[in-house]
Amino acid sequence: MQLGYGSGGRKGRMAAVLSLSLGIALGATACSGGVGGDAGGDSIKVGAVFALSGVYGAIGGEMLDGVRFAVDEVNAAGGIGGKKLDLEVKDYRSDQSLLPGLANELLQDGVVAVVGPETSTSSVVLDPTMASAKVPMITAAGLNPKGAYSFSVQPLSGYFDLAAEFAKSRGAKALCDLGVSGASFESLQKVLEPAAAKAGLPMGTRIPFDAAASSLTPQVTQLKSDGCTAIFAGGTGPSVLVVSRAMVDLGMTGAILMSQPTNATAATLAQLGAAAPFTSFGLPKVMVADLLPAGDPAVPVARPFADAWKKAGKPPLTTNNAIGYSSVRVVAQAVKDGGPTAEAIYADLKSGKDFPTPMLTYNFGAARNGTLPDRGDGWFTFARWKPDAKAWELTFTGTEPASGR
Repeated sequence: MQLGYGSGGRKGRMAAVLSLSLGIALGATACSGGVGGDAGGDSIKVGAVFALSGVYGAIGGEMLDGVRFAVDEVNAAGGIGGKKLDLEVKDYRSDQSLLPGLANELLQDGVVAVVGPETSTSSVVLDPTMASAKVPMITAAGLNPKGAYSFSVQPLSGYFDLAAEFAKSRGAKALCDLGVSGASFESLQKVLEPAAAKAGLPMGTRIPFDAAASSLTPQVTQLKSDGCTAIFAGGTGPSVLVVSRAMVDLGMTGAILMSQPTNATAATLAQLGAAAPFTSFGLPKVMVADLLPAGDPAVPVARPFADAWKKAGKPPLTTNNAIGYSSVRVVAQAVKDGGPTAEAIYADLKSGKDFPTPMLTYNFGAARNGTLPDRGDGWFTFARWKPDAKAWELTFTGTEPASGR
């Protein structure tokens, strides 16, 4: 499916304001030769690979909404050096075996960069394909990408430290966790363990589970028996719901359940029910921009995008929307500063410069091994969803609990 974007539309009305706030003046760009598309054309082809159905469909669909919003803004502002972004979307339907073939279709069509996919395991599948083609992939992987041409905009820096501090602030004696078995669970331990140690908390019970499990009552019963009062649940939004419902059934409503921001999809939030009061998601501050104090350094960067999204009549903003949007903004700045080819984009990403977005300022230089955002600390907060108000309430902002439970 190929999606062309014109210069009009409601999504573009805030383009000028947001472009200024992000410091991305989409002006003249020198054309440079190289792989990844024809720099002499009248558009810049960018690919997108997301699951739009299946187990990852909710996350992928929300990320694609953010991608489209950013593409519309860039094009409404005149494009980059007079060239519009031409977005081509591929749906891998949560079937990772389809990923290499779909990516190759995009590469054959001459894309200069690919945004997506939305999960760590899916990104790992594409790493060799993108590295072989020497075309950058701006992925939402929560794990550090392994491929030389893979760059993550799923921030880890500072996030798990905040989770451990949150657990300690609520009197937890240990940090317990559940996660989908395999590489994802192993990587979760690698980030949780140092975060817990930094907060002065031991790691408690740790349980991997099958991603397809429809009940986790035995596992949650074990957590309760072991005295776990602060639990981090990895996996997907549906698996967080399975964990939270078991906690309700077992009377663990006095504990806190934490999960990563991408799991806070609209579908997950709508189904939290009785688990909403004790479930907190670690969110980038753009998600709660209207709740931040005026002096918070995230406000001038995050607020314009949050306001533009709302003014456009979009559904409530999700982290996945912000990740998709930020992915395109990173590509747009790399094209503007480097040039409209894969080679130029890659060189700019690796240059060590900062890439500001409403979600976070990223730096993909060698000091961070080319993969991790460099400005994670202070850009996250924990919040719980209030179903009746359809709004977030802060639960932990850093050193002290917020007004929520």
